[in-house]
Amino acid sequence: MWIDTSHDEIYVANYGHLPQRAPQMPSITVHDRLANGDMAPKRTIQGDRTHLGMPIKVFVDDKNNELIVADDQEGILVFDRLATQRDAQADDRFAQHAKRRVCRQRP
Repeated sequence: MWIDTSHDEIYVANYGHLPQRAPQMPSITVHDRLANGDMAPKRTIQGDRTHLGMPIKVFVDDKNNELIVADDQEGILVFDRLATQRDAQADDRFAQHAKRRVCRQRP
């Protein structure tokens, strides 16, 4: 989870695939930091084209307006801070929704 006080948003890495729970796709949800009660996310990044496997940590880079995601399966993924589900599904090119992909080296 990352609390972005400059944009009043909370970013949550949703791992998905948890034992004893209904299966769900991994995602990043963005919530209004000032919201009260049980509010739906403002934005969601999810789907095959995002290459999210098992996201575990998120960080917002204000200088470059990017969302950096540490993923147990895919390494480091970098998205535009304002990316949405629709953006991630609208274009067939991976580079359109993930600005950079830095993969961990495998033996």
